[in-house]
Amino acid sequence: MGIAIFDAAELAKENQRRHQQLSLRAPELERLDQVEFARLDRCRAQVYRFALVPFRDAFSRLKSVDLAELASIEPALAADKPTVELREVRIDVLGIVASMAGGLTAESGTDSAAAATVGKLAAVSTRTAISALSRATATTARGSRVLAAARVPASLRPLPALVAMGVFMELQGRVMLREQREVAAGLDQLEIAEKSSSAARARSEQVRGVLRRLQQEINRRLPGFVGLIDGNGEYATYTAEQREQVAVMVALVSTTVDVFAAPLIDEDGLVTDLSARIVEDAERRLIGLAA
Repeated sequence: MGIAIFDAAELAKENQRRHQQLSLRAPELERLDQVEFARLDRCRAQVYRFALVPFRDAFSRLKSVDLAELASIEPALAADKPTVELREVRIDVLGIVASMAGGLTAESGTDSAAAATVGKLAAVSTRTAISALSRATATTARGSRVLAAARVPASLRPLPALVAMGVFMELQGRVMLREQREVAAGLDQLEIAEKSSSAARARSEQVRGVLRRLQQEINRRLPGFVGLIDGNGEYATYTAEQREQVAVMVALVSTTVDVFAAPLIDEDGLVTDLSARIVEDAERRLIGLAA
């Protein structure tokens, strides 16, 4: 009799220790999240302003463009065939590139991407969840004080006093042990969320690195691309070499938009496999250009 309450008390101590550690780490983790995703938003803004907008301005002056043909040319930018999911992303991106020819508002990409990132990362932050568990971790300590002054329930009064108190303590101990196990499970989820937050920051750093390289490659080719269109804005009259030049730029911009809008985490706060494949695909394309 009464063993459950001792188990609950031990588990409560361990829960309190873990809770305190999580509470101490939470502000720094939140700061790291804010710093990294602010960097990602700034990187996206720069890519949009200095790569996508100049491309849009030139591309919008090109007449008789055949996007299907450009997509079929796609010279040596990807050694491996894309997955079905990546192909679907690319089809969507081609639609975005097509819309660039008709004009794209200055903030349409950056704001929506930033809002999606910040909104979903709110679910990864541990501070709110830790606060919600604060009262639960104290259940056993509070319950012990209640037991010390507890009266025996009326239904147990006919039993000998010691037996009745023992039964009461065992029943209460089981309740408290169950509550502390639920708290422990909640703390487990918070520790998983910490790891997910770290993984999301790492993926964000990968995305920023690839976006910078894509911007550099677009900027390197942009003067020639603009010069080509300034000299002749009729795509139908282009030579095979000129069409390939346009195809490379469209492929670079399509890849950039892929990475630009890559969903870093899902609704559960876990880093997405799709973002990893998009980053890997972009890196292969960049390697293909350098070969």
